[in-house]
Amino acid sequence: MKNNLDIRLLSMLFAIACISLTISVQANNLTPISNYSYLSIGDFPNNGGNKDKKKQRRHKKSRRHCTYCPPMRTFEGGQMEVTVKAGLVPTYVMDHATVKVPPITFGLDYRVSERFSLGFSAGHSASESQQQIIDDGIAATWTNRHFFFGIRPGIHITSVENWDFYGGMSLGFHISNVEGNANVKEYDLSAMESHMGIEPTNIAPSFFGFVGVRYVVSPKWILYCEVGYDVSIFSVGGSYLLFQ
Repeated sequence: MKNNLDIRLLSMLFAIACISLTISVQANNLTPISNYSYLSIGDFPNNGGNKDKKKQRRHKKSRRHCTYCPPMRTFEGGQMEVTVKAGLVPTYVMDHATVKVPPITFGLDYRVSERFSLGFSAGHSASESQQQIIDDGIAATWTNRHFFFGIRPGIHITSVENWDFYGGMSLGFHISNVEGNANVKEYDLSAMESHMGIEPTNIAPSFFGFVGVRYVVSPKWILYCEVGYDVSIFSVGGSYLLFQ
């Protein structure tokens, strides 16, 4: 008897699960509510009075809970975005430098197509080296004001709704302006800088890859994080859709 009861209970649970799954599938296959956005109450059948209107409103409202929600934004060619990101890991972190101006980058991205984009970015950061003893009673630090300018062709994967996985290459150049400061103002650091290979201004070409992921939070706004090598190794930021 106990085995028969267990089998019956399992059969009932299995039947309930099947019914629930069928209802869920049917609910997901309902027509999106956006298709009714252009219909008035008079367009619905059986429009015979206030009671019918109230029923139709309740019916329409109840369908919202079981309809498919379209993505907040679709990615397509012709879209232009302005971006800003803040660096969490500065490029000169391995030099044990102190950050004076956190890395920040501004940019513009143009969507050539759903899967390809072309952008331009400009970034800036400032850091100060650790104090070094260079002579009896003489200590000095060096402040590096770092700039980056580059173009960014990118490839995008947008198969998951409201998500944009991307990567690409950045072509540009770094500019570093280095200024030494000694604890004795009259002390000339030029000889020491020449010995240490420090140049007051250095311009170097840059070629590196980047990868990131973006999430749509509204039809206009996107939040994202990125790994690259401009003025920061790891950055977080946002973008705003200017036009499409």
